[in-house]
Amino acid sequence: MRINNGVLMILVAASLITACVNKQEKGPITISGKIDASAVSGSASGPTLVAVAKTDSIEAIERDPAGAIVMIAGIDEHSGTYELELGEYDVQPGDPVTIIAFIDNAYANGIPYPKRGDFIGFYIEPSSLSTSYALKAGANPNLDIAINREVFSFDAAVSGTVGGTDAGDLIIIAYAGEITSSDMSALDTSAVIGYARASKGAAPTPYRVRIMPYGYNVPIQNVYLIAVLDRNRNGVVDGGDAIGFHAAGANGLPTPITVNEGENAGIDIAFSMTVPVPSGVAMSIKGSFAVPAGYNASSKPMYLIVARIDNPKTLFTDPLAAIKYFYKMPPGEFVFNIDLSKTDLVPGDRVVVATLWDRDNAGGFPYPTRGDKLGLAQNNDTYSYFIELALGVNPVPQEGYEFNTNKLIYDFDSSVKFALDRGAIESYNVDTAQIIILCVHVNGVDIGIKPSGVSVKIDMDYVLGSTVIRPPAFDHITSAPHPILPAEDMRTLGIFRALYQEIVVWENSVPPDPLIQGVANPSSGETETAYLFAVLDRNGNGNLDSDDVVGYYNREYVVTTGSIVIPGYGSVAVPNGTYYLPATIRTISTGANTNSDGQPYWITFRYYDPP
Repeated sequence: MRINNGVLMILVAASLITACVNKQEKGPITISGKIDASAVSGSASGPTLVAVAKTDSIEAIERDPAGAIVMIAGIDEHSGTYELELGEYDVQPGDPVTIIAFIDNAYANGIPYPKRGDFIGFYIEPSSLSTSYALKAGANPNLDIAINREVFSFDAAVSGTVGGTDAGDLIIIAYAGEITSSDMSALDTSAVIGYARASKGAAPTPYRVRIMPYGYNVPIQNVYLIAVLDRNRNGVVDGGDAIGFHAAGANGLPTPITVNEGENAGIDIAFSMTVPVPSGVAMSIKGSFAVPAGYNASSKPMYLIVARIDNPKTLFTDPLAAIKYFYKMPPGEFVFNIDLSKTDLVPGDRVVVATLWDRDNAGGFPYPTRGDKLGLAQNNDTYSYFIELALGVNPVPQEGYEFNTNKLIYDFDSSVKFALDRGAIESYNVDTAQIIILCVHVNGVDIGIKPSGVSVKIDMDYVLGSTVIRPPAFDHITSAPHPILPAEDMRTLGIFRALYQEIVVWENSVPPDPLIQGVANPSSGETETAYLFAVLDRNGNGNLDSDDVVGYYNREYVVTTGSIVIPGYGSVAVPNGTYYLPATIRTISTGANTNSDGQPYWITFRYYDPP
């Protein structure tokens, strides 16, 4: 059966990949499946029809509409099934076809075609999310189709430029659905409202995508523009291909637009992700997390995030580079079982597992913003945020870890300037070692004095900032007084924008007023806010092990009477000697924080020197 131009637009759907196939010897071919119109059953009154096209390309259909449509036929209305014999038509085994089902509500006589008020759907290959199906010789069963898109009447397009210098075939998608995971194959195909192909060279390439009048009526809000660069030109979105988005913000995350009728121009796309080569390793994380007060099934979404990073601050500064996988939790749920085999993570990788209650999320990528809540799987004994993945099921939280969504996200910019004194460190392996820097609120630190030195216990909930220095490097290595450092030589520790909910933050304060509420020392009457610690992590595993060394910003105490008076702790009996006890940063304001002399806070790796 041949049809006219009226059906042209039904052939552009949610195709992400067009199969590349080889012609085979022609023979009997049938296609069959079930038609599910339950989503629109209350609005359907006309006959249900199935159309078969030899292409999913608008351009090809417009050039030769009569040659693009293979046939249109009705279904068995009683059973809701169809079975079409294609052997008499111009197709053969190996040919890619697009199979469309539609309800023609106003059908009277003549050639049926979808128009305003009708409904359509497409067969989608489960393994490839493609509307192109490669015909097999003989029977092609179970090609089921859901009719779930209402047909509207409007003319709209989105255009712009795809940047970058890489070359390859482009697939460009206009997507009006939620992005529920970092796995692009999990896109809701019924929410793909535009699709185009192009060839890209080394220069930026213009693009234009028609918005299909199916399923959504203009204005269409929260539409994402997604580009796939098929670098190896194999027609498949696979490992090594690039994925780009329209991103209007500085964070590089996808920015949704509102599509209005007519031309929506200037929507540029930049590539920001690379499709991972799946490890295929049978590896997963399974467990649960504690949810914050107020979170329930009616709340904005909670995301589970797996990031492979060396430095926790990357979660805030470059989330696209950090995140290896994210998953939108079902409403109200806090138990998870996440398959990691489609990522490029392998056993032995160290990851950070986090939760984000994204309370202003509009259905796109998770991104921490003011008012959201964050959680991290963390270990108070080893001072670690990292989990080393193993083959099989990895429990999260592991023994010794806790996983609570209890950090509130603020909007401020604050940092602490510091420098490192090598002190008592004699040797380390530069190829394996690293230095972990921690700034911890005073309420999260317990300090003890023993004859062998100072003991420190840290509650990781109270960490204000953390960074990693690899390979280890020091700013002072002799016993001479610390040098005067110019501002450009001072090290910077950023204060996290996500802080434990029990810490009081005055984010609108102006220096020198404090940003973070400290604690009044009952002995001195002074306010104390935070301690600075450093861990020489000799094996670079991100944990505090027995042979690692702890340093801290300190104050010198010379003991000649067999006891020492520690502000806030009282008198403690100790051997005579010179002690270097942890000292506090008294005030942390917005902006850069230095010591009272304008110099950095010096962190020294030494304990005490007996006389």
